Amino acid sequence: MNLSLLGMPSSHFAGDTRICKVLTAIDENLVGASDTDRLASSVNLGASRLRHLFRGEVGVSLTSFVRERRIARSVELLMTTHKRINEIASETGFRGLGYFERCFRRRFGVSPTRFRRRHLPNCNEIVLRCQR
Repeated sequence: MNLSLLGMPSSHFAGDTRICKVLTAIDENLVGASDTDRLASSVNLGASRLRHLFRGEVGVSLTSFVRERRIARSVELLMTTHKRINEIASETGFRGLGYFERCFRRRFGVSPTRFRRRHLPNCNEIVLRCQR
């Protein structure tokens, strides 16, 4: 999966206007983005047809795309906020902290906490001060 594309605006991906609308909906609501039936009905398609068109237009499955968008947003939040890991998981649409941590670890080889520590050396001190 080419992650450089995942950071680009939705309009970059697809020629099919229905897929463009779905990409925009995903970007605007990561929490509800995994509801394929809702996304499909919003562009007058069946869920199966949407998944087929999506893979053809974007080059990855709808599920993989949503997961990578969520991971990308979680990285942003890890680097720019002092929110707790469980808050970030919830805000980016992961259905549970354990699932978020597994997806994150699969993608980066480290937990979200370790990722934050590596990229923000003084993060522990800042977070501890914020929690007091």
